[in-house]
Amino acid sequence: MYIYCRSLDFGCKAYVNLVMLYNILKQISDEINVKIGDMNLIVKSAHVYDKDKEKVNRILDDIKYIGTQIL
Repeated sequence: MYIYCRSLDFGCKAYVNLVMLYNILKQISDEINVKIGDMNLIVKSAHVYDKDKEKVNRILDDIKYIGTQIL
């Protein structure tokens, strides 16, 4: 499934939007009896609002830490 988003707030709302898009993908694939395919996102404006900056930075720091543990 290819998805075009004019704007996507990765600091707060993107997660819920992506979960709901996955649910749509799953429902369609179940109804036509095919395996779930990929979700391909094209985002014109991916952004994080200032109010969410600290939260996003903590998440990114956690990802960096997890990445070093895998190596």
